[in-house]
Amino acid sequence: MHDQADKLREIVHRQGRGSTRPADSPRLIAVASGSTGAGTTTIAVNLAVGHALAGRRTVLVDVDLERPGIAAGCRLNTRYSVADVLAGRRTLHEVLERGPGGIQVVTGPSHPRPGFHGTEGALRDLLAELTRLGAHADIVVLDIGSGINRAAQAFWHSADWLLTVSAPEQNSLLDTYALVKLFAESRGDKPVASLINRAATSDAAREASERLARTCRGHLGLRLVSVGWLSHDAQLAAVRGGWPFRLEAADGEVARDIDRVIEGWHLDPTEAATRSTASSSVELTCSQAGNVPAPHIDILDSLGTVPPPGASVG
Repeated sequence: MHDQADKLREIVHRQGRGSTRPADSPRLIAVASGSTGAGTTTIAVNLAVGHALAGRRTVLVDVDLERPGIAAGCRLNTRYSVADVLAGRRTLHEVLERGPGGIQVVTGPSHPRPGFHGTEGALRDLLAELTRLGAHADIVVLDIGSGINRAAQAFWHSADWLLTVSAPEQNSLLDTYALVKLFAESRGDKPVASLINRAATSDAAREASERLARTCRGHLGLRLVSVGWLSHDAQLAAVRGGWPFRLEAADGEVARDIDRVIEGWHLDPTEAATRSTASSSVELTCSQAGNVPAPHIDILDSLGTVPPPGASVG
C-alpha cells in the first residue's frame, strides 16, 4: 500500500508543477467512495441535477474509466465519451451531451478496458479543459467511482471539493477511511466532505458520520466536512423508474435531502479550509498522513459497529 501511495503522490506532484487555473474556472466537485456499491454515481447524477435546478450551469463528467455508470443513470446513448477526449480524438466541447434536468454530460467509455486510466499528459489536458469551462459552467461534478489509480489521484488532487460517499455500515466506513488516508496528502489544504448514503435513520447517519470524522481527525489530522445524508428507504422508492430521483420524485423525501445538501454546502473551498483549520484541535497535520499505519484494531474501535439499514438505533 505504501509503495502504491508513494507512486501516486509522485504522479500528482509532477502534474501539479507549473499548472495554473483561469480566474473564472468553475468549481470542480469530485465524488468518490472507498468501495463499489456506496452509490457514488447516483449521488453524482442527482447532485448535478440539483445544482442545475437551483440555477447553476452544471456539467457532469464520468471519469470512472473502469466502471462508468453515468450514461445509464442519465439514459444516454452517446457516440463519443471521455475516452475520446483522453485519446485526443475529440475535444471536451465535442463530446458534451444534453442530460436530464438541463445538465451537460460527458459519459464514460462505452467499452471500458480494465486498467485503462489515461496517460499523465491526457489527464492533464482533460483537467485543463475542465478548468476552462468557466464561460459555460458554474459547477463541474466528476464521478470518480471507487478506483485507486492514476486517474482517480489526478482528480482527487485537482478538485476544489472532494465528496466521499459512504454507506453507514462499518466496512464501508473503513473503506472510505482507507481511501482518504491514501490520498489525503495530495489534497493539501483543500476540504474533504462526507455524505452518508442509504441510511435507515437520521440517528444512524449521524453516528456513522461522527465515527468517520472522528477517525480521520484522530489518525490523519484531517477534518471531514459533513454535508448530510440520504435515506435508504426513500431512495429505493424514488429510483424505481431508473431516472434521477431529483426529477423522478421531485416532491419526495430524498429529493429534499439532496437539496438540503446543496443548500447547506458552502462551495467556497477557501472558506471551508479556514473553518476546518480553526476548528481542528488535533496535533497531526495532513502531511503526516502517509506515516499513519493501515487500518487496525484502534481504527475499528473508533469507527465502532454501525447498524445495517432497517436496524433500530439505540
